[in-house]
Amino acid sequence: MLLHIARAFFLFALASLSLAGERVVLQLKWEHQFQFAGYYAAKWQGYYADAGLDVEIVSAFDGNGKIRNVQQELIDGRADFAIGGSDILLGRDQGHPLVVLAPMFQRSPGALITLGDRKLQSLRDISGLRVAVNPNDFINKELQSLIASRVSRAPAPILIAEPLKLETLLSGKADVLLTYGLSANFAANEAGVEVHTLNISDIEPAFFGDTLYTHERVMKRSPEMVRKFVEASIQGWHYAMKNPEVMATRISEIPRSVSHYESAQDYNRYFAKHVASLLYYPHIPLGFNDPTRWESVHRMLRSAGLVKSEALDAGFHYQADVQAQPKQSSSPWYLMAAGAAGLLLLLLVARLSPVFGMPLLIFGVVMGLALIIEAQQRGRFNEQQRHDVMSQLASIRVQLEGRINGQFALLRGVVGLIASEPDLSQQRYADFVSGLIDQDPLLVNIAAAPDLVVRHVYPLAGNRKAIGLDYRTNAEQMPMVELARDLRRMVVAGPLELVQGGRAIIGRAPVFLDKAGEDIFWGIVSAPVDFDGLVDDIGLNAPNLGLDVAMRHTRLAWAVGDPLIHGDIGVFERDPVSMRVSLGVVEWDIAATPKGGWQSAPAWMVWFWPAAIAIGLVLGLAVHIAFRQFGARIRLSGDLKRNESMLRRVSTIADVGGWQLDLRSGCEHVADEVFALHRMPPRTAGQSPTSWLDFYDETNRNLIKERIREAVSKGKSQTFEVVVEKEGEDAVWLRHIIEPVKEQERVIYLHGVVQDISAIRRADETIRRQATTDPLTGLPNRIQFSERLAAVLSTPRIEEQHVAILFIDLDHFKDVNDSLGHGVGDELLVALGRRFNNLLRSRDMVARLGGDEFTVMLPGVASARACSRVAEQLIALAKEPVTIGDHQVCTSASIGVSLYPQDGRDVETLLRHADQAMYAAKAAGRNTVRYFTSSMQEDVDRRHGLHVKLAAALKEKELSVFYQPIIDAASGQVVKCEALVRWGDVSPAEFIPLAEDTGMIVELGEFVMRQSCEDMAIINAETGTDIALAFNRSTREFLDESRTQHSVLDVLHDQSIFPNITVEITENLLMQDSSEIIDQLVELRRAGIKIAIDDFGTGYSSLSYLQKFPVDVVKIDKSFIRDIENSGDARSLVQAIISMAHSLRILVVAEGVETPGQFSILRQLGCHYLQGFYYSRALCREEFIDFVIQHNRNYPRMIDKSSSASRNHRLAGS
Repeated sequence: MLLHIARAFFLFALASLSLAGERVVLQLKWEHQFQFAGYYAAKWQGYYADAGLDVEIVSAFDGNGKIRNVQQELIDGRADFAIGGSDILLGRDQGHPLVVLAPMFQRSPGALITLGDRKLQSLRDISGLRVAVNPNDFINKELQSLIASRVSRAPAPILIAEPLKLETLLSGKADVLLTYGLSANFAANEAGVEVHTLNISDIEPAFFGDTLYTHERVMKRSPEMVRKFVEASIQGWHYAMKNPEVMATRISEIPRSVSHYESAQDYNRYFAKHVASLLYYPHIPLGFNDPTRWESVHRMLRSAGLVKSEALDAGFHYQADVQAQPKQSSSPWYLMAAGAAGLLLLLLVARLSPVFGMPLLIFGVVMGLALIIEAQQRGRFNEQQRHDVMSQLASIRVQLEGRINGQFALLRGVVGLIASEPDLSQQRYADFVSGLIDQDPLLVNIAAAPDLVVRHVYPLAGNRKAIGLDYRTNAEQMPMVELARDLRRMVVAGPLELVQGGRAIIGRAPVFLDKAGEDIFWGIVSAPVDFDGLVDDIGLNAPNLGLDVAMRHTRLAWAVGDPLIHGDIGVFERDPVSMRVSLGVVEWDIAATPKGGWQSAPAWMVWFWPAAIAIGLVLGLAVHIAFRQFGARIRLSGDLKRNESMLRRVSTIADVGGWQLDLRSGCEHVADEVFALHRMPPRTAGQSPTSWLDFYDETNRNLIKERIREAVSKGKSQTFEVVVEKEGEDAVWLRHIIEPVKEQERVIYLHGVVQDISAIRRADETIRRQATTDPLTGLPNRIQFSERLAAVLSTPRIEEQHVAILFIDLDHFKDVNDSLGHGVGDELLVALGRRFNNLLRSRDMVARLGGDEFTVMLPGVASARACSRVAEQLIALAKEPVTIGDHQVCTSASIGVSLYPQDGRDVETLLRHADQAMYAAKAAGRNTVRYFTSSMQEDVDRRHGLHVKLAAALKEKELSVFYQPIIDAASGQVVKCEALVRWGDVSPAEFIPLAEDTGMIVELGEFVMRQSCEDMAIINAETGTDIALAFNRSTREFLDESRTQHSVLDVLHDQSIFPNITVEITENLLMQDSSEIIDQLVELRRAGIKIAIDDFGTGYSSLSYLQKFPVDVVKIDKSFIRDIENSGDARSLVQAIISMAHSLRILVVAEGVETPGQFSILRQLGCHYLQGFYYSRALCREEFIDFVIQHNRNYPRMIDKSSSASRNHRLAGS
């Protein structure tokens, strides 16, 4: 035992020793220089060694001076870490799993360099110019993405591959260099050449510079090594920034194969002096990663076509906290507390029995783990909170600096203009500055103050107060003006109160004139930027920001009095994340906390302890139960042996037998029940154990042996059934189950079970027969018919034959049930089913689908004529009387026929088409045959399409209500109108019956009722009349109201025209003889609403109905009016209707009046009111208003109105 422990400790020590010296390769992107100072510091100061790492820092140049492909070195595994930039995104997009660890340079180092008078103010200034680039450098990709997104309207620059040296500009080979800004400025200083710089980070602050990254291969191999390397590298950068001179000197001493500068030490010192501007040190933590900035860069690259992926995946970012944390000198408190609790728990468990002690121990372990997890989760949650806030705040700070610096960069152009034209006019000034103002709406104005007195300002509108401002007398602004003059560079201040009103950040740039070699101070150019607009643009006031952000002055607070710039000053007292915003000589502190303050724990922690306690209790209970079950198993093992004989008796009763085969020894055991199931006596001595297989014929015997071989070879269970049919005996169904037992992936044992399932299968057959047979007629039902038809359609060579489907529906079968009873109806169905079946061939089939519907299948029918003969015979059989008891029952049949393959190629289609043909036979007068045609399907499709469109039209309110005037025959005045629904070009005769069939008539009717009542109020108000309204109400609407208790009277009561309304019903409604409908009509009439019978004379109404129902008006159908001029019979019939109405004191309206002759006759016959095209068609509301006004104004000149006044009052409400 001691030997094993010593060996384990030795191996552990050996592993630790090897880990301490783990070799790591860092691939640089250029030669050895201060650009990589942090990594050298980590190596030389021993930070890598303390982390157990042996780091080799490799230059980008090999021994021959040839530059390496940095990313390929990492991908191929020759390096573990590398330095890159936006090219990391390109590599990730190409399928290489690269992972960003820590962006060290928070700004892109790239810059556009020009000479002489060519000063670049913005990216647009390089339009059409030749730009020298390194095609393989990531800053070239950054420029390409910016050109694609921001230089779309102007000519694109010309990118050329020329050396990135000043000689390229001086020799005229290029107009602009795209290179590293610090390097270019150092080279210009060495050469004594003046250059102009436009930094990529001033154009777009989202781009990162030098970024430490690795490969997922390294992450998976040693995530702990990655964490240590990142932490040590950041620690090295901290050292390098605090000791720049030491690092610059030592880096310069490193041997290098390529030298780009005369003095490496001078270059490294220059880089050390200016590198903070790239690191944003100390304002942003070293190595801080902002995923949102990477996403912005990815979007720009994608818009330029440089990457193809839609978005970055989560694996692109290193998830661990890359900030170097101080090491804990002692164990966390929660580990010590858990250890103490564990000792106490062990002492308690030792005094209890295992049944109770082990569950208590498990519970204690779970609680200890929960305590540790809770402390760790709280710590991680707090760290993540601060990291998230830092990420958002860094983005805000970068946007602030980028926007402000970008806007004030425009002032350089104004300074250059004044330096060349110091005596420029206001118009010249305005023409130049207007182009700059248009580039950024946040610029309030740009003012020029020669001799420190404002003389020029653009725009003048709203800024005239600034003209004449003398800075020398303005104590608030003069200090910053003097500072800009003395520093000879732009100074940004604010936010300050402007003379013309409002707060703004003000940039002031001094202007010096070169006169005889001497710089003469001309004055100041200033530009205020709308501070509130800037805050809104970067989202500080966004409701979904999720942060409380505040800004205050650091230096120059004396210039503003109140140091607070934005937000609540209390944010700085709530342990915020803070950063420094640098605007030249002015600096702001920006701080943020989450809205609502810092949370101590994630929301889900509320359930953590209840869940932990529940888990502990469940596990403890499970262990308790397991110990108790273990004891119970011991007790039960004896019981199992005693019950073995009982199980044998049970297997006999259940018709189950078993067998076993040991493949290692070849031993077999077959229970006696197996022989009994195979109708054989128990096995005797010397009889083969497998003799029970002789019960099967050769085919089934081979099947069983094959399944046994599959169980052995594949190691999978086998379940199958075998049916044995012997002459003179009932069929026997036997189920076999073969279960292999494996040991080390090899089958060593087989368990077999045989069960007699004959009774089950016979029961299945009975159930199947009942499910597929019609219980009344004994014929196949729909299920069996569909299965048989599907089987016929799937037979070979069926395409060469015809299959006919006959759909039979008995005519007026409902009358038989209603008059003679359902018993007689059932007997009729049985008799007809028998007749139909006897007529058919053996391969034909007749089935009852349900109700009074039968189907017949005729496979292999020779022709349509042969099918017609069978159909006619079936109709003849249906017409023959059937004697049922004392009744002679007669009926007939309508048959629809569909043929395979022309009418359908599947069961559902053939049945549906035969059904449609049957309905066509019904429509043709019944007792006939119709074959399916495509027009039938078209009618169904058209009707369905119209149904869908009507539903949509109701929902979208595409229907409209028109109004046809009703004229008083005596006075000639418009006294009433009928509301008629219209739907575009669709005829009402087409969509109204469809609405009645589908039930949409209820919704349609309510729409017409409400809309017409609303329109009539407007019509009467516009015309100054009291015209009554009539609208139709269908039988379906009355029945629906009786079912739902939804009263139309409640709706009409709320209308302003109530009760000046007539409800028109059809004669069919009178046939319903429903007490509920009569009650509805009586209630309407009692409320003052009139009842009219529409289309009178076309239905079944009689004098008794007119006396029984509360009717006020009858409307004679236009079919009677049409012939009254030429037909004496028609005239006599109309006269009879009018006379009858007069005798019952019922008013009469004639519909369809179209000619003067019809008008004259009806007036002579005493018809009260006239309606038809003779007066007007149905009109929309506006047209109807015009018609009423015109007609009632002109009518007295058309007809004598002397007898009209006596009856006007009779139509009120009718």
